[in-house]
Amino acid sequence: MLDCIKNKPVFLFVQLDEVDGAGHHNGYGTHEYFSKITEIDGMVGRMYDAYQAAGIIDDTLFVCIADHGGINHSHGGWSDTEKRVFFAASGRGVTGGEPEFAVTKDISAVVLYALGLDIPDYNENGYSSQVPEGMFDDCDKPYIIPEAMLRPVFRQTEGFDSPEGFGKLFSSRINLCMFMDNTLTDESGRCTVTENGRVKFYSNGVRGETAEFGKTGNIVIGGLDFGRSFTFSLWLFADPGLDGSACILGNKSPERGQHQSEGFNLLLRNHSVMVQLGCGNDDTDSVTSFETDGYSGWVNIAVSFDYDNLEITTVINFDRKHIDTVDKKYFDALSSGGVFTVGDDVNGQFNSGRNLIFRMDDLIVFEGILSDKDLNILKKYYS
Repeated sequence: MLDCIKNKPVFLFVQLDEVDGAGHHNGYGTHEYFSKITEIDGMVGRMYDAYQAAGIIDDTLFVCIADHGGINHSHGGWSDTEKRVFFAASGRGVTGGEPEFAVTKDISAVVLYALGLDIPDYNENGYSSQVPEGMFDDCDKPYIIPEAMLRPVFRQTEGFDSPEGFGKLFSSRINLCMFMDNTLTDESGRCTVTENGRVKFYSNGVRGETAEFGKTGNIVIGGLDFGRSFTFSLWLFADPGLDGSACILGNKSPERGQHQSEGFNLLLRNHSVMVQLGCGNDDTDSVTSFETDGYSGWVNIAVSFDYDNLEITTVINFDRKHIDTVDKKYFDALSSGGVFTVGDDVNGQFNSGRNLIFRMDDLIVFEGILSDKDLNILKKYYS
């Protein structure tokens, strides 16, 4: 590489992949990760010195940029540590300071500008790379912030204990409250949450952010007391192209051959949701259709388990859609399954073995069943 610089190249691209490798192997933000950054920084310095030694540094634009950040051992989500990257430039015409706005794909326009080549006109749906405003002292072309960046942001989640939050709206009836806003915390403080694999976060939740579960990651909830009757409410992004049934949450295995499995599951299918219950030697299902062919988008699902009346009620978008009466043996086994798991089955193998992924927002577990008044409160909160 240094010998190549001696030949005074017109354009040179060098990819140093060791930092990314250290992040995946040791974890982003670890001592080993930063040690590798220090090592790569030394390599970059030697390249810069080689340009100086070749006598061409004054006529060279020297750019250093990362393609992404990372968190834990992965990347691709919405957290700042994943999406915000280092970008530095030095050379003739570079003004210094920090640009008002830039994205990684702008590097292509920067390179064209430095080589004196024409840059295609900006098109949000086509070529949208631009020279960051103020980067060069002889480039006065205004930067067009993409329309997607100017659209209204999604409504943020109310704090759990805020006047309009779930803690105030439902008092002590909430046994689990997870907003999925770049964190897997139980806001009620009653349960523990353990992450298996990698749960990613994205910005376009119903309120605040949303979490992606399935083949890449799931969570196990500890300390959750279902009691005799309970309700769980959550938002799912329904996808008619879903390649098979995805296990959303539960404490049993949905595999039909494992009738010894006790407990319950919620499964998302192409056009319906299914509640599956097991009592140790038998299973039964309660299926509720979305009633729209090809339904897609966010849908609120609430399922109540009413022990007194032996009823399972499924609510879609705050309207009661389906009620099934089941044998008492299934209700007696609801809490007898394994550890409550979100994002996969109790074994953590159903979705991962089928390459299934889905998005979820605002998972709430209530004590008791939801009345019409409760459903109206939820509807108003999300409207």
